[in-house]
Amino acid sequence: MNPRNEIVIAKHLSGGNRPEIVCYHPEDKPDHGLILDSKAYKSGFTIPSGERDKMVRYIEEYITKNQLQNPNEWWKNLKGAEYPGIVGFGFISNSFLGHYRKQLDYIMRRTKIKGSSITTEHLLKTVEDVLSEKGNVIDFFKYFLE
Repeated sequence: MNPRNEIVIAKHLSGGNRPEIVCYHPEDKPDHGLILDSKAYKSGFTIPSGERDKMVRYIEEYITKNQLQNPNEWWKNLKGAEYPGIVGFGFISNSFLGHYRKQLDYIMRRTKIKGSSITTEHLLKTVEDVLSEKGNVIDFFKYFLE
């Protein structure tokens, strides 16, 4: 097993006024990070406007890193030796419904930041592939950043 495939700094933040998960890969892509929010809905997740707008706010807070904008300074959890220069966003859920792609497009247009959605099943398969060396961590980041 390639030990480099196992190194991802991921932090579960959860709670008020912060994204649920932030992660970065310090060895292969120290300049790439992700802002992720996971949602558990029985019948799937549509990315309603309130959740869309929260993600926009998280991205804007990361870009400005202004303590007056958000005193909890959650973005510091994305910092290794330096802050990632390229950050992406994503939503994780069991399934996605409705016009969720339009909501993702809205976030990307508004923030100029790339992002995506991923199902929990696909996420678990991707992690399994990375750990078994069928895939790699960089491909995981590319999923959100390209």
